[in-house]
Amino acid sequence: MRRGRRPTAWDHNALGTHLYRIGAYDLAITELQEATRLLPGYPALQYNLACAYAACRREEKAIGVLRQALSLDAGHLKSRLLLGQLLATQGELDAARMEFEAILALHPEGPEAEKAREELTRLGAPP
Repeated sequence: MRRGRRPTAWDHNALGTHLYRIGAYDLAITELQEATRLLPGYPALQYNLACAYAACRREEKAIGVLRQALSLDAGHLKSRLLLGQLLATQGELDAARMEFEAILALHPEGPEAEKAREELTRLGAPP
């Protein structure tokens, strides 16, 4: 960051994602929270924060943030996929299936759709 300039949401996001990649999840959360505070209407930032919460085993926080991201953009496939995965790990299988099926309805091709099909198969649901 340049001197004399306040960090932007993107600066905090860049640092937060770097900290996440090196496993400094608590520090990543701090940076990503600031990014979402500065730019609350951007679902990709919410998704990044949710990933950090999930890495810290703070699933309820991650689920809340993902739901917020999806309220901003119902078509944010990465958020839907992670939400489905977290719901499945918490035993909320019907809710998880709904998320995976929504991915297929929104965008039946691509990496998220492929992963959604794998998750549905793992849950015993027809993809």
